[in-house]
Amino acid sequence: MKEDIFNYIDSSLKDNTLSHAFLIETDNCGCFIKNLTEFLYEKKLIRKNALHNNLNIVLIKPDGKEIKTSEVTQLQTTFSTIPANDKYNIYIIENAEKMNISAANKLLKFLEEPSDFIIGFLVSPIGSQILPTIKSRCQLFKYLTNEAESNLEEHTERLLKIMENKDFYEMNEIRRELKDLERSDLMLIFQKSILILEDKLSKKQNNYQAISANIILLDKSLHLIKSNVNIELVLDRLYIEMR
Repeated sequence: MKEDIFNYIDSSLKDNTLSHAFLIETDNCGCFIKNLTEFLYEKKLIRKNALHNNLNIVLIKPDGKEIKTSEVTQLQTTFSTIPANDKYNIYIIENAEKMNISAANKLLKFLEEPSDFIIGFLVSPIGSQILPTIKSRCQLFKYLTNEAESNLEEHTERLLKIMENKDFYEMNEIRRELKDLERSDLMLIFQKSILILEDKLSKKQNNYQAISANIILLDKSLHLIKSNVNIELVLDRLYIEMR
């Protein structure tokens, strides 16, 4: 995952290096799409601050339980020509994980032959399953609402404090809480914790050895999480090695 998606797009627009497709995992699809619409309007990429009555933007969402092939086909037909009055044609697929296999494969062909004048945003809940071939052709971002971001920050601060103080009772408590998180959220907590500790190392604090040891423990745990090892086993191992 990269920096904040809106900062990334803004920078890419200035450098004329904008990617043709983005996959955004979020805890609130509707909130992200609303903020995306406002951003696109602010940057003059759409003509109105709304998804309707904009000729160069298409929103696709599930029709019942799934997104059907016909909707992706219609998208391709609609965007088969260069936009007449705008620089880009833009499409948003809400709950992209609900594309049926035929729709997903049809979109894949769309992504395999990118056009300079088309930008796509695939939006799905955190932890959703998206075809790896689609994922590999998108820029990946995570978008968290303030509440979700705050919860992750709280978990990170608490974990670091527990590791510093070797508080085994509290470690056992937070282990129970962390095991219920999404794998991607746990990865973020470990990544943030490592960055904070590395910053402390750069400042040459006195407890150098303890900080280094904690970085090694967290880095091992992060590697295991990325390797799809069972989350409870990873947390149990962290608890044991911390002792």
